[in-house]
Amino acid sequence: MITLKSTKKEAPKELKIGVFGQSGVGKTTLVKTLPCEEKEVIVLNIENGLEVLRGNDFSQIDFDDIEAQNPINKMREVVKFLRTPEGLNGFKWLVIDSFTMWAEKVQKYMESHPSEFGLLTKAGAFDGLRMYGELKKVFGAVNDALLNIPHISKLVLFGAMEKADGPDVSMQLLIAGSFSNVCMFGYDDFYGMRVVKSDNGEKRELITGHDGYWIAKSRMSGGSKNPLELYEEANIGNLIKKCYS
Repeated sequence: MITLKSTKKEAPKELKIGVFGQSGVGKTTLVKTLPCEEKEVIVLNIENGLEVLRGNDFSQIDFDDIEAQNPINKMREVVKFLRTPEGLNGFKWLVIDSFTMWAEKVQKYMESHPSEFGLLTKAGAFDGLRMYGELKKVFGAVNDALLNIPHISKLVLFGAMEKADGPDVSMQLLIAGSFSNVCMFGYDDFYGMRVVKSDNGEKRELITGHDGYWIAKSRMSGGSKNPLELYEEANIGNLIKKCYS
């Protein structure tokens, strides 16, 4: 039997939002703007950069406290935990801070344990090209595993270096992969974040689409009478409210 459904709907219960921007732009402060109570947020703290949240009472998983040495195995433990009733524990949002730092940890581990990943040639030399291929596969698999954790929305933060011709949206962790295909594909919205000068000093903005300099996207925008502007205030809750008002 075929059932017809209306396209009209409220905000989804599970959103997948990614944000990239250079270090120090204020990505972690976005946690404070999520549309829920503090007790409903759990942060996977990978780069030890949560000092800006010290006045808030969010739950966190300290990545360095996980016993496994291999950062891939550490992440497996995280995903396994978050798929249990205890791991979800009433949380509505999972924040990854940051996925870039995790990928860098994996790269360093691969470089120091090449035989574990089959990265040595027959002559015993380190095969860097093969390492980036393995890194890409691991990154994609873990990205999918995190995004597919059920019953919880995700905010995934990525670092990006600033270059003369624009933000480095390829981010070296995605070597040989397309940023838009490999990284942005599984997300509902994927924003850039920048700091701009204003009459009142500085303000943080989220870039919600392509502007010739940044690469971003929004599936939420355009579905209501209040589509997102290209540059919006850096407030996740307000963006969701605007798209589904």
